[in-house]
Amino acid sequence: MPSNNKKEQTLKIVNLHSKFWREGDLKGVLSLYHEGIQYFDFFNNTRVKKEELADYISFSLPVKNQVTISHTDTIRVDGDTAFIQYTYSIQRANGNTSHYRSCEAITVLDEKIIRINEYSSLVH
Repeated sequence: MPSNNKKEQTLKIVNLHSKFWREGDLKGVLSLYHEGIQYFDFFNNTRVKKEELADYISFSLPVKNQVTISHTDTIRVDGDTAFIQYTYSIQRANGNTSHYRSCEAITVLDEKIIRINEYSSLVH
């Protein structure tokens, strides 16, 4: 059974990651990533390379009046991995809004995020 200390540390890092993400703080987000970070985007069927993460994340960060992120459940932690569920909505240039139902499994090692598995589905 995972120790409460490990769970608390994982939750602390993941909450900080979520805060930076919602605030659009690219430097803050990147500062939490382990040197060996692995980022998998299953919606786009891709592994984001470390050298491409800044561009990938800056494209995905919330933009006032265009992108909103709403958590749909509390963050759940099992040892070194946290699970987040949220809705990601983006206002398109044509006035339409696209909504995605998403979740992430985020693994922490040595107080840094070592792996993110991101899953999304377009909501019609």
